[in-house]
Amino acid sequence: MRPSSLLIFNRLGLAILTAVPLSSLASPAQMANESKEKACKALISLAKARHLAVKSPGEYRCESVEDFVNRAYFVIGLKFWAVDVPKGFDGSNLVGWYAVRKSDDTVYELNVADWKTGSRIDVRN
Repeated sequence: MRPSSLLIFNRLGLAILTAVPLSSLASPAQMANESKEKACKALISLAKARHLAVKSPGEYRCESVEDFVNRAYFVIGLKFWAVDVPKGFDGSNLVGWYAVRKSDDTVYELNVADWKTGSRIDVRN
């Protein structure tokens, strides 16, 4: 490359770099949190459609969203808080443990005894 064309290339590269504001570039931690939130939303959406807990008013929540199986999945503990639970109730609000594939947010059952993914869960099945 000739020095003059290198200078033009560098200016063009600088122009492209400055056209993208640094604030629009997400950090790896921010991207991981957004992916976890997306996986949680996919699981909650499925849980609501399938009524995995009960058909009473309440709120699903994700807990313990962690990487799983070579970082290809998130393992998520799904809990349900019903609005009509009496005070002092002793019991678990754990609906179950699920694996959500990162590449497409597909939800699978998770066997916590051997930490293996099970059947795919769909809205229809």
